[in-house]
Amino acid sequence: MIDIQNLDYYEMYESIRIIYNHNMVENLNLNRIRQQDRFIADQKIIEVVDVYAEKHKDEIEELDKKVEKYSEALKKHKLRDWVLRKNKYSIFSFILIYLEYLVLLPLHIYGIVFNYLPYKIPQWIVESKIKDKQFHSSLKYGMALLMFPIYHWICFFVFYAIFPDPWWLKWVFLVSQTIMGLFSFTYMISQRKTNAKLRYTQKVNAKDKEVLEMQNLRKEIINTMNQIVIETTGNTIKSPKHNAFNIDFKNR
Repeated sequence: MIDIQNLDYYEMYESIRIIYNHNMVENLNLNRIRQQDRFIADQKIIEVVDVYAEKHKDEIEELDKKVEKYSEALKKHKLRDWVLRKNKYSIFSFILIYLEYLVLLPLHIYGIVFNYLPYKIPQWIVESKIKDKQFHSSLKYGMALLMFPIYHWICFFVFYAIFPDPWWLKWVFLVSQTIMGLFSFTYMISQRKTNAKLRYTQKVNAKDKEVLEMQNLRKEIINTMNQIVIETTGNTIKSPKHNAFNIDFKNR
């Protein structure tokens, strides 16, 4: 559990966890693929900022303003922080990725047709009936666990009524609904991320002032966090490529 005790800067802490987590994971020689390691990095980020905030209130106030401005810009341009980890992305890579999407589109449509309703109905019900958002995720998940098998079995019997032979075809169809549903979900998430990268790259190439300012703000926030880590731990930050950064938080 992430425990943020400094409520005055709660939003700043939440944003910094997102912005600096990738760096902290590498700095601690952890594995960013593992959720547990990302969680450990989050805890360390909060710890060093807490220690720094006790003696540097003016600097924390300045950091808070930068983080707030950066977060507002992200919302305005409908971007996530991870997109800005690179200055821009290769246009050639977009061509290849969108060609791949085009080839796989029929499979995506198949997955959507047999999974859209059990995926969306829980969202419609929960979001319209339950006001407290902290219960949304668990309720959606529970309803989806119930609705997916029911819906897939209904489709199975309809398919069997239309195509009774060969006998094995209906079972292939039943299994394929779940598999293609997972594929379609992955396809959709990947496409959204690629679209975000493309929009960002187009703005960078067009020298959009707000996006360029976002890049600078992010660099300033990262640099400030690097300084905070150095000052609170006494360690020197080295390039993540060398995997040579190891902070001992117990012996500050």
